[in-house]
Amino acid sequence: MKRILLLCTLAETGGTQMSVYNLARELTALGHMVTVGFGPGTFLKDALSAINIKTVQFQHLKRSYNIGTNTRFVLELSRYLTQHPQDVLHCNSSNTLFGAVAAKIQKKKPLTVFTFRGLSLLDIHYPGSPIKKWLYRTIFNILLLSIDKKVCVSQENFDQLKRYGMTKHTSVVYNGLDATHLTFLEQKEARAVLGEKIGTPLSEKIIIGSIGRLSYQKNYEFLITEWPAITTLFPNAMCIIIGEGPEKSKYEALIKALHIEKECLLVGSIEKAQRYLKAFDLFVMPSRYEGLSIVLIEALFANVPILASDVNSNAEVVETAGKTFPLDDARAFLKQLACFST
Repeated sequence: MKRILLLCTLAETGGTQMSVYNLARELTALGHMVTVGFGPGTFLKDALSAINIKTVQFQHLKRSYNIGTNTRFVLELSRYLTQHPQDVLHCNSSNTLFGAVAAKIQKKKPLTVFTFRGLSLLDIHYPGSPIKKWLYRTIFNILLLSIDKKVCVSQENFDQLKRYGMTKHTSVVYNGLDATHLTFLEQKEARAVLGEKIGTPLSEKIIIGSIGRLSYQKNYEFLITEWPAITTLFPNAMCIIIGEGPEKSKYEALIKALHIEKECLLVGSIEKAQRYLKAFDLFVMPSRYEGLSIVLIEALFANVPILASDVNSNAEVVETAGKTFPLDDARAFLKQLACFST
């Protein structure tokens, strides 16, 4: 039995959080003493409390480039580890890497593991000047000196890191899901319940959409911008995007500018949103970059047709179960979309 502390920066709903939740549940089932630590948000605390897994919220663990904030997190975690020694510290997001520094100054040093849930600023599709990216890689490499084992969740992410010389002590372990814990409403029920939640009848509609954080990474402005063209192929279509995030106001303004408010809906965050996947006729993921998307795997389990950008691991996940298109290539996207109408 090991004492294991899993860390992620944000506790809100998202792919990293679901990965940490699943990992905590499975490690607990194997008999380990698991605690999950995080910064802002309530999703993880509520979800893990429901299955009796201990959590701890760190005041200074935040998504931040501020050295003062990250230093305060190191000190905060160091005090926690002194009072609650661990055998393993598993970091699951960029800011949690500072936690590995806290682990290495303990008298009894835990094994430190870092999982690249995606490459973020390291990714070739992430915006930023070469100098900014070089600086980020330099800081990342310094922090990785405190990590004993590194994990990539896709081969493509590993290959990118290899080009940066960052794959020493690194393994590829794909994200996975236990099918026994997955439940999906059948299409008719999913549409009825989802339609009731958002106040719009869906039974006669062709539903095209996605589930994810409204962020630069997810690139939902591409789907919204192409919506007028999509409706030439599917006149009875409705776009539904489930999720919250920092780009919401931008997306709302774009929807208004295109006069598609009645057919393109941002419905906000919905608890256990994956249960409604079968409501979709087509699941679209136009991401600029990914680690290995949990919701994409869930869509596979739900047997929902998928159309995804061919960045990072998306092609690895989709393979023959769906179709991909080059990032931001509207012509290729619409050509692939037309295949679903035949």
